[in-house]
Amino acid sequence: MKNRANTMRVRLITMITIGLMMQFAPVMSWGQETEALAGETLAVIERDTIQTRNFVPVINHEAMIVNLTDKPIIADILSPLPAEKYSKDSPLAAFGRNSLLGAPMFSPFPVPSSGQIILEKPAVKLAGQQVVYAWEKTELPPAKAVIAQYDNFYGPKSDFYRDFGLEIARLQVISDYSVKKTKNTYRVLLNITLKNVGDQPIEEFFFRLFLPTDASLKGGGDMQALVGMEEVWASDHVNIGQSTIVDGFNRTASGIDASSQIGVIPAKSEVQCVIQMDCKKIAETGEIYPLLYLLGRQKLIRLWPGTEIKTEKDVGRKKEFQYLFYNLVIPDRFVFKLTREGIGVEQAR
Repeated sequence: MKNRANTMRVRLITMITIGLMMQFAPVMSWGQETEALAGETLAVIERDTIQTRNFVPVINHEAMIVNLTDKPIIADILSPLPAEKYSKDSPLAAFGRNSLLGAPMFSPFPVPSSGQIILEKPAVKLAGQQVVYAWEKTELPPAKAVIAQYDNFYGPKSDFYRDFGLEIARLQVISDYSVKKTKNTYRVLLNITLKNVGDQPIEEFFFRLFLPTDASLKGGGDMQALVGMEEVWASDHVNIGQSTIVDGFNRTASGIDASSQIGVIPAKSEVQCVIQMDCKKIAETGEIYPLLYLLGRQKLIRLWPGTEIKTEKDVGRKKEFQYLFYNLVIPDRFVFKLTREGIGVEQAR
């Protein structure tokens, strides 16, 4: 580990809205090796993005359909979802342009497209135990990318919590936190293991941990000091800075920002991030929630039912690909508790 206390950078981050940019982004190549198209008539790329709104997990499901022929194709685009996760009046629901992300789509095969058509709010139909969003009799023009996309409630964040930390799809965040009191200070150790338990690598992975040292009361007001940071060390690949954020608990907070552009976590592999801090306790009582920002993509994984394309006539073979995009901010499983006796660590409620 190395001491980064003298190279801290101050940044302003709104962590509850990272990645939510309402614009269309192009299709990017998944890697250096590309698959060839071989006479298919439709290319269908699906992406499930797991994200959060004020720490509430939200799924963004996108289907991009490209007509590879030289004639229009008429199709029903059907996206099923579990009935218990459908709410007609949910404030988390968004469709079409209101649900677009700034992150580009990725594909292992070339997607020839001269533009895009964004479908807006679909019809809602019932099919057994599922609700189906239906864009019926949609025209798929030649060489156009037709986008069927929406946001929906995914589930409570408690679904991600485990005794060891967090488990989100194929990513485990194993947190080992400890506090040791010395003469005049507390030594805080955060040992975080990012483990890919899947059969596919997690690519372009970025990790950030924010640990508040000062925070306002809920609803606003001046920030109050919780702890006074003296020295900070971290693993060589971890950058240390200072940030001021809106933390999702309806308060402004400033503190230590530890980040790492990890890149690739191979299948069945792990990466360790260690942060160690010496600090003094200032507030008599309080709670410090470490916040995690996780960003990366992993192919051949679905978190949501797949989209069905029903054409009026048999048009031949489809070229299909699906992947998962991690893009979320969430409190870790553990919280630092400030009491009259000192600083301790316990599982968050």
